[in-house]
Amino acid sequence: MSILARKINELSHQYVRGGSKQNRRLQVGRMIKFAEFIEETEKLNGLQEIGKRHVLLFWKSNREFAPKTAHDYWLALCILWKLIGKTGTPPKPLVFSKQTTMSLSATKSEKSAKHANQSNTALLSIYELATAIQLSRFAQNLSIEEVSQATGLNSKTISDIEAGDENCRYADVEKLSNFANLKFKQLKV
Repeated sequence: MSILARKINELSHQYVRGGSKQNRRLQVGRMIKFAEFIEETEKLNGLQEIGKRHVLLFWKSNREFAPKTAHDYWLALCILWKLIGKTGTPPKPLVFSKQTTMSLSATKSEKSAKHANQSNTALLSIYELATAIQLSRFAQNLSIEEVSQATGLNSKTISDIEAGDENCRYADVEKLSNFANLKFKQLKV
């Protein structure tokens, strides 16, 4: 067991004693997984050195988390924040949600104007990704079935992503966008 993980076990001993034992043990397990990730990426001497930058690095490397899983980890990190005496809360996870995507009921010009106003945002909206994927597919004259065979994704999933469905999985969008950027040019010449 790592140094940070041992320190988390020591700090969380009293926390695990009260309340739902199973849930609290899961939370401590999540805190330990976070600490092990931090120790793999950086050398820290103590838990007090953990900051928001470490949490953001954790979210960026675990973008495949389902929204529920990411939320569970965030709750565990909130407990860790309190245990080590930090003020405030850790940064929330970066997942596709209704807060980070644009409304599908808006027109294309409204979406373009909203995106122009959010130029400091690093992530593209689901609508922009969907448009880029669909344009790449049309430019190469590929059907959804051909893309489905090449990526291993279900045809309905591809259709939903291209339609800008906000409830799609990040891993599927990532797989499709990677395929659009890297493989469309090589598939049909």
